[in-house]
Amino acid sequence: MSKLRNSIICLMALVAVGGVMLTGCASSKGTVAQDDVGLAGDWKLTSVLRSGTELAIPQDVTITFSANIPKIGSYDYDVYGFSGVNNYSGPVTIEGSAYSGGPFAITMMAGSPELETFERLYLETLTDADQFRIAADGHGMEIAKSSGETALLFQKMILTGTHWMLTTYYDGTVVQSLDQSKAVPELAFGTKLDISGFSGSNFVVGSYDVDYATRAISFKEIGTIKEAAPVKEAAILEQVYLNLLGKASHYVLSGNTFQLIGKDGTTLLGFTAK
Repeated sequence: MSKLRNSIICLMALVAVGGVMLTGCASSKGTVAQDDVGLAGDWKLTSVLRSGTELAIPQDVTITFSANIPKIGSYDYDVYGFSGVNNYSGPVTIEGSAYSGGPFAITMMAGSPELETFERLYLETLTDADQFRIAADGHGMEIAKSSGETALLFQKMILTGTHWMLTTYYDGTVVQSLDQSKAVPELAFGTKLDISGFSGSNFVVGSYDVDYATRAISFKEIGTIKEAAPVKEAAILEQVYLNLLGKASHYVLSGNTFQLIGKDGTTLLGFTAK
């Protein structure tokens, strides 16, 4: 019987634990904060290898590492994520290439037999694994059993290179949805902490700071390149859009959706991947 079955704690509700702000490297255009190991932030499962064979995986299986709590020679994390059917959370310790995880708490949702079988394998691997590796570029991670039986491969969920189309915005009272058959604002994240896009009537440029450990984000030096005199409706949307960009303090990135959140927790802007 695995360690998971012996120690797992089932909860009806799961509270995700966030990280703390860390200092990091800087750019002339923006900054990205990182923890010492580079794990803090959101990761998406991209592959599962079992005895060398790649298994089919559900969409949007994720793990999020809080900012690290350093000890002598090791780092402790609180992690949480989605395992195919349920949300889960628990502790992880990294010491060099050694990994230790669990026990993990999970919610008690039911799924198809296939998803439940996958989830059981995934959580057992997170609990029983003993090896850890992060890619040199910091964008790939592997958690595995030294026996070679099972390996979980993840990709860091970052904003660089993503392109989004606005679907909803907060008008101060309610959330408004946009007609996607018309020209809508777009937001693209470049490779040098720069942004570009379209406001609905003009081109937009600027830069941003991001902390992947806490999902904190801020936009700065936002400007527009005037194309033509916009119609009244587009001009109003542009003003609202740029104002809300400036108010964003955090973000939520999940699959093909991206949201910008205000300091009070209000969802200011909602996007879908282009």
